[in-house]
Amino acid sequence: MVTEDVKLDERYHSLMVDPGGCTIRFGAIGTGISEMRTVVGHPRYSQVVDEEIRHNPSQFYFGKDALDHRGVLHLDYPIENGAITKWTAFRQLLGNIMNKIEHADRILIGLKNHFESKHMKKLSRIITDELGASEFAFKHQAVLALYAMERPTGVVVDTGLNSTLIVPIVKGNIVTKAIRDIAIGGRQLTDFLRRRLHEKGYRFEKGIEQDIVRNIKESVCKFPIEDFIEADDSYYVLPSGLTLKLQNEIFETPILFFRPEMYEESIKPLHNQILEAITSCDAVDREDLLGNIILTGGSSKFPGFTERLTKELVGKSKSNEAVRVNSHKNRQHTVFEGGIKWIQDNPESSSWKSVFQNDVLESSYHFF
Repeated sequence: MVTEDVKLDERYHSLMVDPGGCTIRFGAIGTGISEMRTVVGHPRYSQVVDEEIRHNPSQFYFGKDALDHRGVLHLDYPIENGAITKWTAFRQLLGNIMNKIEHADRILIGLKNHFESKHMKKLSRIITDELGASEFAFKHQAVLALYAMERPTGVVVDTGLNSTLIVPIVKGNIVTKAIRDIAIGGRQLTDFLRRRLHEKGYRFEKGIEQDIVRNIKESVCKFPIEDFIEADDSYYVLPSGLTLKLQNEIFETPILFFRPEMYEESIKPLHNQILEAITSCDAVDREDLLGNIILTGGSSKFPGFTERLTKELVGKSKSNEAVRVNSHKNRQHTVFEGGIKWIQDNPESSSWKSVFQNDVLESSYHFF
């Protein structure tokens, strides 16, 4: 609950940032959510043909602006597998975001579980020393997702760019030993679809062409109602004006979550990994976990995903009544919404930090 003696404009200065490998989402109370592609560009050559960049030779470009000028820019993607791998680019990206939110002097950042303490220390110094924020907080993205649902116990299934992370949480605390990380995410699905299209004679090789395949995936792919049925023909108009005919690859692409051997034999199916994660938790908590599975992440938005995951889990667990998969229409925003709720519920300075201490990533919460 928000304390009544805290004014809205005071809490407005707290910025929530949900950094993903493909998209970074940010905003504050009262501003709504904004998002951009997680990419930073700067001029590749001292002499450039592009008129806009010629007049701004030292300027950095972010998100769509960077991608639109990719021919003359060097592009940096600062986040890989949930970790910051290019710090200069991430600092520039975070500074650009802070400039968009006026008077942002507190920052809450959602991070993944394999974010090391030394990197959190480096990030805290960037936030306070270089970007001028007075306080910060780091929370696990899965914790924030469950916080948005106002549930103390559940399994967060976060389908990201490069992998899918399964995080069981019991009474507000992450069960670290039960975390599972599957090497199937949005990038692998895009690559699989690209291969299928290549087999049909359509070649998509360069960076901008990969974006076209990603758009095709997000526009037409979905889960079949039943196995072994053929997809109706779908059509996608390419930027060149050519119309692309799509058939069974519409179903085959998202089904990789449950049939990953079509892409890589060593990867275990999603439903098996969820059940393994739950089995790794104490027996007394397993029923609650199975009944509170939360889907988050952009790659979980395929039509029919919730129903298909429920069906696969029921088939394996033999417990029809206990299985419940929850998802929202805007499930890619769940972490952000949880962060905004945490900011509302924690306006006091005691919940924030001004100096980094040798802590681990905060992987618990208490709202009950």
